[in-house]
Amino acid sequence: MMIILKDQDDNFKKRYDISKAEWVDSKWMLYGVREFYKVELDVIEKFYEVLDGENIVNLEPGYIKIIMLSSKTLNFSKLVTWIGDLIKENLNYSDALFDLLNRIFFSFRLILLSFTVSFVSLFLKKNIFIWSLLNSIAFAVVYVISIMVFNFLADLGYLSIFIASSLPTILFIIINFVVYNLICK
Repeated sequence: MMIILKDQDDNFKKRYDISKAEWVDSKWMLYGVREFYKVELDVIEKFYEVLDGENIVNLEPGYIKIIMLSSKTLNFSKLVTWIGDLIKENLNYSDALFDLLNRIFFSFRLILLSFTVSFVSLFLKKNIFIWSLLNSIAFAVVYVISIMVFNFLADLGYLSIFIASSLPTILFIIINFVVYNLICK
């Protein structure tokens, strides 16, 4: 957790990086705290194992809500619930939704990738194992790059989240169709 304290003129006063916070005896106990404050042009850092949070966090636990979780650490059902909570709170849920849709489409992409590699290996008929390995590496690179590009375009707002997460799958379907047509000729 990070807490930034500012003065009345909205200037930086102090920053706290906190590893763990507990509500004990009607006050916050902060653990693993790094405190940063400015003295003229220098930023000074202090570390505290345990710090009383009385003058740092003045809110009771009911007023504090976690607003960001890593969607990578949540299982499928918790991720769906988390996205619903973010939507209810009118918070940005695009990264979590993108991760959810990528989890859904991931298995389809792997199947398409294996078909593509198999088709190309059958088409070449020489050194099937080596060509299969090279194809796997090449298509894996295309897969990762396509996900990165479409995610970037979604972050910039050029694509919707659903389209950005489904385009790599559509790309692999098109690649499979083209490769299959080349083999059948």
